[in-house]
This record gives sequence, C-alpha cells and structure tokens, in this order.
Amino acid sequence: MTQETSHDEVRDSIIQAVDKLYRIYGYKKTSMEDIAIETRLSRSTIYLHFHSKEDIALSWAEQFTDRIFQELRAIADRESPPSLRLKELLHGRIMMRLRFAQPYNKSVDDILAAIRHDLAELKTKFQTIESSILARVLQEGKDCGEFYFQDANETALLLLLSTNALLPSNLNPNLFEHPDQVEAIILSLTDLLIGGLRSVKA
Repeated sequence: MTQETSHDEVRDSIIQAVDKLYRIYGYKKTSMEDIAIETRLSRSTIYLHFHSKEDIALSWAEQFTDRIFQELRAIADRESPPSLRLKELLHGRIMMRLRFAQPYNKSVDDILAAIRHDLAELKTKFQTIESSILARVLQEGKDCGEFYFQDANETALLLLLSTNALLPSNLNPNLFEHPDQVEAIILSLTDLLIGGLRSVKA
C-alpha cells in the first residue's frame, strides 16, 4: 500500500465517521473527540489529514456533492432522447440533494455556516461541473433538432439558476419536510423550462 493510498483511505474513514455522527448528533454537537472515538484514531492523526472541524465539513460537503454528480453523469450518459434526459437531470439535481440531505435535517444549515468562507468558491466549482453535464445534453438535443437556443453553456447556467430556489439549502423548513411538494414543483417547472427550449428557434 502506498503512502498516498493510505492517506486517502484515512481521509475517507474520517469522512464516513462524520457522516454517521452528523446524522446522529448534527454538526454542532459533533466534536473532534467524537470523530477520534468513532474512527479509532488519535486527534493528532486526524489533524494530520484535516486542519480543523470545518475542514472536515468542507470535504464532507464535496464528497456529498460528488455522489450526486456521479448519478447525474449516469443520467446524461443514457441513450434516451435528450429532452427526457434533461428533464431527469433537472428533476434529479433537486430530488437527489433533498434525499441525501433529509437524514441531516437542520445540520445542513450548520455545516453551510461553518464552511461559509469557502462556500462561494465551492458553489462556483459545483456550478461549473453541473453546468457542463447539462450543456452536453443540451447540445445533443440541439444537434438532433429537439432544442433551439444560442449557446449550450449559457442555457445550462440559466436552467441551474431557474431551479436553484428548490435546493435544500434554499428551501423553507415546511417544504424541506415535504419532499412530495417539492417534487411536484420541480416537475411543473421542468416541463415549463423544456417547453421553452422547444418553442422558439434560434
């Protein structure tokens, strides 16, 4: 086993531990000592891999989102019509996040507050990745005559911005607790957005 592989495995074990602890206790009540006990690592070992509790939360958030992007890429790679894949992507980007966030409930707000200094950069990174996934499907749709627009990247960004209000971090508590209502809204909004792409030739 290489030193790099060992380092990555230790980091992953720490992230898995905090994922469990966040579900049980929430972010605020999870201490570095709790993480040490859960991982059976010393606190000094944990600090070799992460600078702080906030640094761990940042890595957790990145891993959390990477899992969603993997699922979105799988949808984008399907052989179904671009319009269907686009609908599934817009629906999935909201409902996957909501499904993943549900076990953590209010802890999500605490985590976002903890990583607020890195949040703008992180959001830009995530937006770039997600926009590229949408843009590829949009371009395929344009190439086969399903969609009409000027620029795939700009259109992808507009679609993200149009649905961001339904992300878990932006939902009011009542909607967060009722994913069926969120799903009804995103399905209606998705139909409206895709209908607009089909309605006007560039």
